[in-house]
Amino acid sequence: MAQTPAPTNGTKAPSKIGSLAIGDHAVIFAVVRSAEVKHARNGDFLVLSLADSTGQVIGKKWDTNAVPPTITAGTVVKVGGEIEEYAGALNIIILQMRPAKPEEYSMADLVPATARDVVQMREKLQATAVNITDPALCALVSAFFLDDEFMAHYVQAPCSENFNHAYLGGLMEHTVEMLSIAETVLSIYPAANGDLVRAGV
Repeated sequence: MAQTPAPTNGTKAPSKIGSLAIGDHAVIFAVVRSAEVKHARNGDFLVLSLADSTGQVIGKKWDTNAVPPTITAGTVVKVGGEIEEYAGALNIIILQMRPAKPEEYSMADLVPATARDVVQMREKLQATAVNITDPALCALVSAFFLDDEFMAHYVQAPCSENFNHAYLGGLMEHTVEMLSIAETVLSIYPAANGDLVRAGV
């Protein structure tokens, strides 16, 4: 019996990769980590590494001619397919795939994000900025942390690509943690210039 393609027009609620199970007929939004055409006796097929905030899965598309040329590493895609197991790992056999529209997804659903309260961390940084007593240092730090346009990007930024705090909001989380360490250091060395230490963080 011919397979019925998984809908990608919104008629089926999207699944998270971490919740997929063998036998599922799923629709997912994911980031393409890698894409490679491989060769088999019965023709070429496309192998993709797909990821969201909950995990990764291998996607296989047998009809490479049906793959839009715009789908490359870094593309966010909407995929419909069936979940199978191969070599001990879950695979999604892709029946339909297209680039996702920006309004269809949130980056927080596609990559890991800080578990801490973003609003509280932002308020901590802004309070630190305005409480610096040295006028020049206060103006310098406030120029960043009181700038709404800058902070809109800052609160989303990871601290690194592959190492510490490598997730959305990781840079701000790292900075807040460093400020906490700085306060401990200042309590041990009260003669240190607190404004300079806090601004340096």
